[in-house]
Amino acid sequence: MYLKRLYQNSAVLGVFVFFFAAGTVFFNFLGLQTTPFYVWAMFSEKLPIKPSPTIYTLVADGDTLNYTDFATNNLTRTLLVSTLALEDEMREQHEDPLRAWLKTKLKTHYTAWQPCIEAVTNDTSRASTAKIERWRARYLEQQFHRKNIRILRQTYSIPQ
Repeated sequence: MYLKRLYQNSAVLGVFVFFFAAGTVFFNFLGLQTTPFYVWAMFSEKLPIKPSPTIYTLVADGDTLNYTDFATNNLTRTLLVSTLALEDEMREQHEDPLRAWLKTKLKTHYTAWQPCIEAVTNDTSRASTAKIERWRARYLEQQFHRKNIRILRQTYSIPQ
């Protein structure tokens, strides 16, 4: 048996793996998600189709900037677009989407974890929103070497 051999080679690691496995089974039995790689729901939930996608256009001094070309890698472009989408979603919901998702997953246990969750999620207050906007402005200036970059949002409706 694997755990027995592991315990014989390293007692500390053997005990850790045993309690990790037992804790994962226990919390899954309670319906709590503790480790994402052991919970099938993380991979099986459908992503909702957005009925009206938003296209972002960057404009500086009347020139349209192509943010798909400036990115030397896909990560830079993804960071920009996902940050803009997060800002839009926070404006619509008046709450960080991660915080809203954790409320649905933790249910009655949310209040116990609330201080930790609030420490790691975004605040939708005006001060926090301004902080995100300042970060975005600096980020765009660094990427494009231009100042006063405006973001235009165009939303399209998809016929059902």
